[in-house]
Amino acid sequence: MKKILLAVLFLSTSPLLAQPEIVHQNLYWVRYYNILNFNPKWSLHTEIDTRHFLSSSNQHQFISHLHLMYKPSKAWFVGGGFSYSLVRPQLPETRPRPGTPELRAWQQIGYNWPLAERWSLSGRIRTEERFLSNHTGRFDSDHHFVFRHRYRVQLTYTLKDQGLTFRLFDEVFLNTFHQNFFDQNRVYISAEKRFTRSISAELGYMDLRQLSRNAQRLYQRNILRLTLTHTLRPM
Repeated sequence: MKKILLAVLFLSTSPLLAQPEIVHQNLYWVRYYNILNFNPKWSLHTEIDTRHFLSSSNQHQFISHLHLMYKPSKAWFVGGGFSYSLVRPQLPETRPRPGTPELRAWQQIGYNWPLAERWSLSGRIRTEERFLSNHTGRFDSDHHFVFRHRYRVQLTYTLKDQGLTFRLFDEVFLNTFHQNFFDQNRVYISAEKRFTRSISAELGYMDLRQLSRNAQRLYQRNILRLTLTHTLRPM
């Protein structure tokens, strides 16, 4: 057992031991998040997200998500959905800037536990079946598959009478069927203001560390994210 644990540790950390080049970047993400509640247990979620480099405003990624969520209780939720992503070159100065498409199916399970009157702790496990094109501009039979796993822990502080919510989370992304076990890690802090029962806006900062596909670069990204949330039939 000791030998197995040592082998797993070596495989998971070997890309980092190679001391990849660290590339610092600044980006901004703008996201529209729509929630359609059918009843207190079932809801449909739609996200449209465009991500840009701050220096040139060149797009880095476009991604959209559609998923169905079920809440069997106040504490637990499960869901599944589909995503479409178009990733452009990793460096803002690269010309031209064709997009590489990805099709992604995913499933998730999570919990939300109150800690005190205004504090809560939540966790989420998500698995993703990623089909990434080997070409720019189109998706066809020439693609590769990556099975990715994500785990997020989030701390939330809510001032309900003022319509304010503060969040802090850490999320790790790990791969299987890929040469890199480690994919990325995200640390995020934000403040959300609810204007009506249906409309809210969130502004946050994210520190994202992502390993390149060949493990020769580690991207350290400072990200400013703005989210507009629109809830239909709020419960």
